[in-house]
Amino acid sequence: MLIAMKSIVRLNNLRIKSLLMLTLLAAVSGFSQKVAKTSHGEIFLIYPDGTWKNVTADSAAKPLHFSAISATHTKTDIIKHTYYTIGFDPKSKIPEWTYYHLTRQEVDSAVLDRKGDFVTDPKYNHDQAIDNDYAGSKYDKGHMVPCEDMSFNEQAMKETFYYSNCVPQTSKLNRGQWKNAEQLVRNWAVDNGSVDVFSGPVLEPGLQGLGKTGVLIPKYCYKIVLDYTEPVIKAIAFVMPNQDESLLDVKTYTCTIDHVEALTGIDFFPELPDAAEKELESHADVSLWNWDIHRKDIPASTETPQVTTPPQETNTTPVSVQCSAKTSKGERCKHMTTSPNGKCKQHGGN
Repeated sequence: MLIAMKSIVRLNNLRIKSLLMLTLLAAVSGFSQKVAKTSHGEIFLIYPDGTWKNVTADSAAKPLHFSAISATHTKTDIIKHTYYTIGFDPKSKIPEWTYYHLTRQEVDSAVLDRKGDFVTDPKYNHDQAIDNDYAGSKYDKGHMVPCEDMSFNEQAMKETFYYSNCVPQTSKLNRGQWKNAEQLVRNWAVDNGSVDVFSGPVLEPGLQGLGKTGVLIPKYCYKIVLDYTEPVIKAIAFVMPNQDESLLDVKTYTCTIDHVEALTGIDFFPELPDAAEKELESHADVSLWNWDIHRKDIPASTETPQVTTPPQETNTTPVSVQCSAKTSKGERCKHMTTSPNGKCKQHGGN
């Protein structure tokens, strides 16, 4: 009995020491709220006042893969391929979202040369883009799931060349900072062991159509990256303009998942425990990610950014973006905002 009591005391002391160390590290680094894990596998939310909440039970059933739920459109067709999933919007003729789980092993095994031409998706029997829609236009067939991420397997790469996996993108976006963001995703999969990735267009009223099929041309595209591995669980997102001019540095377009959800009406990662989902989706701490694009062998974009020195701020607020709210005329508000909910002060932003 005495030995058992000593063991319990020892375990409790170690648990307290782990929590105190996590709290101290968090306080020194400066934060609003952090997800952390002790050496015994317990997961805690740590608050700025030094208090914490044990969410281990909520996190026990950690999913291996995630999904998205659209609250904006009445119908989103789900198309499942071998290594990724598409939420296809039949009205716009482009994917509303794409999702895949990328591992370090897959990146390290990605040695196949890029090969493939876009074809219609054999798993989708409804309207989708065709070659003639893009012929003679200024738009690239922009991959949502990059073929480079799937170059570890011929079948995986082949399946990225479906029209259900692409949207019309300008060359400045597709071959510029979008390509750099794709390279960062591969780097982060290596850094963290694996990442979960959502990509897609921001669908909104008034978008123009492309070609005879009427494929909608988005004004913005987004990418979301979740590292749901220890020791630091984190998430970050990008919203990039689909414009003819060269884009700024890739880090300029970082934002929170909450902001992307406000723009798209999509609920990402609904399988996450509520506490973890709220924390991860409301913060985008750029200091938690390695931004050295050129450290891998795969070449990054040759586009010359207008800003050569990335911002050094490590705060968790998003950069200034266009308000996601609609005006009384049904048009998107043109005000810029840094509010986490993606709205200007006139429309309820902070």
